[in-house]
Amino acid sequence: METVIIAKKNDFLSFENGIIIGRTNVELTCEMATKLAESFGSVLPVGSTVYVSRDYHKSSRMLKRAFLGGLLSTGINVFDLKLTSPAVMCFNLARNYHIVAGVHFEQSFESHSCTQISFFTNEGLTIDISKEKAIERIFFRENFLRVNYTDIGEIHENGYLDNSYVKKFLERLNVLAIKHKKFHIAIDLLYGSAASIFPAILNELDVDSVILNAYFNDKKLTNVSNQLLKSKRELSEIIVGMKLDLGFLIYPDFKTLDIVCNNGIILERHIALLIFLELLAHEKDKKRVLLPVWAPDFIDNRFQNLRIDRSKITNLKSADLERYDFIATTSGNYVFSEFGFHFDSLFASMKLIEMLSRESKFISEIAMIFEPFYYFETKIACENRLKGKMMRKLLEDSLDKRNSNGDGIKIWMNEKNWIVIIPDQNSDTLRLYIQASTEKDGQKILKEYRKKIRHWADE
Repeated sequence: METVIIAKKNDFLSFENGIIIGRTNVELTCEMATKLAESFGSVLPVGSTVYVSRDYHKSSRMLKRAFLGGLLSTGINVFDLKLTSPAVMCFNLARNYHIVAGVHFEQSFESHSCTQISFFTNEGLTIDISKEKAIERIFFRENFLRVNYTDIGEIHENGYLDNSYVKKFLERLNVLAIKHKKFHIAIDLLYGSAASIFPAILNELDVDSVILNAYFNDKKLTNVSNQLLKSKRELSEIIVGMKLDLGFLIYPDFKTLDIVCNNGIILERHIALLIFLELLAHEKDKKRVLLPVWAPDFIDNRFQNLRIDRSKITNLKSADLERYDFIATTSGNYVFSEFGFHFDSLFASMKLIEMLSRESKFISEIAMIFEPFYYFETKIACENRLKGKMMRKLLEDSLDKRNSNGDGIKIWMNEKNWIVIIPDQNSDTLRLYIQASTEKDGQKILKEYRKKIRHWADE
């Protein structure tokens, strides 16, 4: 994936995978938001309609309002969804043919001083690199479309998207099976906007739940990443102390999900992925699964009832994704295509509950059935100017080994031990993913490639 850098004088924003992240009121000012809107609106048909939504943070509200003005000036009509989750917006985007795109503003989880703007197609997927480049060209040239005053866009409000989302949500689950199992769970909503919709869903499913941090608080939302360890510890203690079945951390982005076992242990995300695969493999019909190239494959032989493909999972169209029943990453992101093609932590959590309703085991017992192996993710410093050289050196160095370069470079040491190296588009780093039979083997691979990368950087 190529990174598009939108720059103006000394200010810059990175534009990757349909997402822009910038420091609020520094790089990402109201002026910048308006120009981004004018650039985006200029690549859309005059008179078309888009969804625009936000979380409840005051910076998201401020920048969204500046953005709306820019869209209207290019002749684009807007459904202002106000406080709406990206999952709800994407769900409705894919089902309303007259809406051509969507934009969502939210506080960045990675950096409390930044706002994140996500751009979506009418399929509910993030825009691709060609659309990014088109927006970039217009932004740089300031060649914005300015319509006649009679064609200026209009703002409408739509307060019924949550209802359609909840209705389809429940239709896609085996509600009777969930109710019959009578789950007792704990959920931390981490001050996100899920608080406005998830409790009602849990009530419809008759899931007995302890819900934490289900209120709006700008200051808390800004510092969620710093409070995460505390939230995880408290959630674990509640689950163990109250003898609950399991728990979930629903991140504010609605994309990311962490799972806590009945014994209070927070599952590593690659193990959580394997549990999803194990439960899917118990389904009657054979399922097709799409995973990134760095997803663990150590125990693929367990999943005889699954057809697993590994490739890029970004810049795909719905026509590509509809062939799959389940799409996931190793970062706690899950898609069940029966509901939509966007990552949705709410639906993933309840789909897990549904699959568990057919089992006689706790989730901690399912985690214990996997053969132990080592899986590790990390980053290594690498200047942007050296990334091309590093990829070339890695390919040359791996000529005598099995390798692939479909997404970054993957090098096998043997059938089960490998490393994947991918240039990080948002920082001066390389991302490394290692799978090995043992921790000793994994650390040996990490040490070897750290040494090689440092040596090549000094050449």
